[in-house]
Amino acid sequence: CFYSGLDSYSNIWLEMLFPIYLFFIVGVTIFLSRYSTRLTRLLGTNCTDVLATLMLVSYTKLLHVVTHALWFSTIVIITKVADVDQNNNNAYTASLDDRSNTFPTYVWRLDGSVDYLGRKHIPLFLAALAVLLILWLPFTMILLFWQLLQKLSHYRIVHWIVVKKM
Repeated sequence: CFYSGLDSYSNIWLEMLFPIYLFFIVGVTIFLSRYSTRLTRLLGTNCTDVLATLMLVSYTKLLHVVTHALWFSTIVIITKVADVDQNNNNAYTASLDDRSNTFPTYVWRLDGSVDYLGRKHIPLFLAALAVLLILWLPFTMILLFWQLLQKLSHYRIVHWIVVKKM
């Protein structure tokens, strides 16, 4: 437990924040290393390998957290319509028949007390969806289509990809 009273809702928020924090640290390190030779010498020659490993570990952790934030379960509540016995007005028969009603309720899979897309879950849902669309999906597309992007690097839209020949 990170702190006393940590529930699954708070835990998912912390788990989502950590990979984003690592992405931020990696980005700042790359940005500062580009403009500071002193920092580049301080970090050493293995910095790129370490940062790439951190990015991939954060990438998989982020996917894990986003899927957990978006999971839901369905709980079906069955209400029975009681039949009144014709001979005795006080006697009821509890049978499931055509007059029973079912109400599906959607809850968050990690904590059944949180309604799915309810007041408490909607910020987590929107944050997970934003992380999925803004961070995870573009990173996946770059990893999948890296060689194609290198071939198209002479076009202005992907000019940030520099192919260096040794």
